[in-house]
Amino acid sequence: MSDYGTVSLLDAYLHILGHPVFFFMLGACIGSFMNVVFYRYPLNRSVVSPGSACPSCKKAIAFYDNIPILAWIILKGCCRHCHLKISPIYPAVELAFAVCFTLANCVSQSSLAMSFTIAFLSSSALSVAYLLKKCGRAPWYLWLVACGSFSYFCFQILVG
Repeated sequence: MSDYGTVSLLDAYLHILGHPVFFFMLGACIGSFMNVVFYRYPLNRSVVSPGSACPSCKKAIAFYDNIPILAWIILKGCCRHCHLKISPIYPAVELAFAVCFTLANCVSQSSLAMSFTIAFLSSSALSVAYLLKKCGRAPWYLWLVACGSFSYFCFQILVG
C-alpha cells in the first residue's frame, strides 16, 4: 500500500474518532457499562460476569437487547421475555454519559486527545462521586481512570 493510501486511511480513522456522533455512541456504551457497575459494585458482585439478565424471569439479555438507549426505546422499556418494566434510569444514565462525551468533544475540537481526556475525566469523576455517595467506596479502576485523566489534563494545560 502506498504512503498516500496509508495517510488517507489514517485521516479517515481520525475523522471518525473525532466526530461528535462517535463520542455520543462511545459515551452511551460507557454509560451502559457504568449502569452495571452502579448496580453490582455496591452488592460486591462481579461487573464482568455473568452477563446481564432480567431480574424477574432470569433470562439472559441478548446483545441486541443491550444496545444503549436504542434497545430500551425499541422494547418500550420492558423485558423482551416477561415484559417486566425496565427503569428509565438505565437509558437516562446512558444518555447522560453520551451527552457528557459529546460535550467534551465539542468543547475541545482542537485536540482529539484532549476530547478523550475531558470525556473520561468528567465521566469517571461523576461515577466515583455517585458510588461514594451510594456506598461509600468506588472501584480502583474508576480511580485509576479519574487520576490518569486528571494528570494528563494538568500536563496538557501546563505544557500546551
